[in-house]
Amino acid sequence: MRNPVNAGYQCPFVNRECTKRSHYVDGPFPVCSVFTKGKKAKKSKPAVPKEIVCVCPNRLFQADVFNDIVQHCWPGDPPQNYNVAKEVNVPNMGKIDCVLTEPGENGSIKSFVSVELQAVDITGSYSSAYNSHINSLVMEKSPTYNFNWMNVYKRYITQLIHKGFAHHHWGTRIVAVMQDKLVDRLWGIGNFQESAIKDSNIVFMSYKMTENPQEPGRFNLELIRPIGTNHMSLMNSVLYKKSPSKEEFLKMVEKNMLRFSGSEAIEEGEFNALQ
Repeated sequence: MRNPVNAGYQCPFVNRECTKRSHYVDGPFPVCSVFTKGKKAKKSKPAVPKEIVCVCPNRLFQADVFNDIVQHCWPGDPPQNYNVAKEVNVPNMGKIDCVLTEPGENGSIKSFVSVELQAVDITGSYSSAYNSHINSLVMEKSPTYNFNWMNVYKRYITQLIHKGFAHHHWGTRIVAVMQDKLVDRLWGIGNFQESAIKDSNIVFMSYKMTENPQEPGRFNLELIRPIGTNHMSLMNSVLYKKSPSKEEFLKMVEKNMLRFSGSEAIEEGEFNALQ
């Protein structure tokens, strides 16, 4: 239906009210995936097709995430049945989205795997498109937005290092569930080292959006493969990432100095006063 309020903002992927919010929209903001803009072909460059990108982690639950994790990522033999604990707050670590547990005797936990779901951050806003859609309005111009891959890398990888280190000592692993486009970006930025799943305490589960041939315009998530690594690989990629040259840095310093020349310049006395 055109207006999700008619369904009580019910999310079809988690079977409850949408949890996504926006500064520009009152109440839920049920937009869980958006398209890249794409580019038309030019003389020297081929066309770049539009692609759909997941912007809400709950969108990932369309896939059979938990069963995929049990089959591909469990430390040891996969359990015959499992329980799920959601939004587990851990002291000195923060929240873990889900923990899958294998039941033991007398209500104990025999083994477990933690799960983190991640979507990409957005710069700008597509709320104008959403408002136009639900109100059946024609937009005067396209919304302006982009995908902040680097922000996810800086924020999320640091968390995975900390959580992966703990899971290494606990003798299990943490699974990062995300769309393949985000996985590829993070691995391209970090240049992580892949390892066999049995030797990994961090596993990336990469899912691809594919259009449903029976329902054009609808996309389903398909598992590509689990990709194993560990907290040391992630940490080394952060610590020893290639730095820009001194010359490149000084060029940027000079460029910024020129921006504040003339009437905008801060005199030495003024700078000392600010200190």
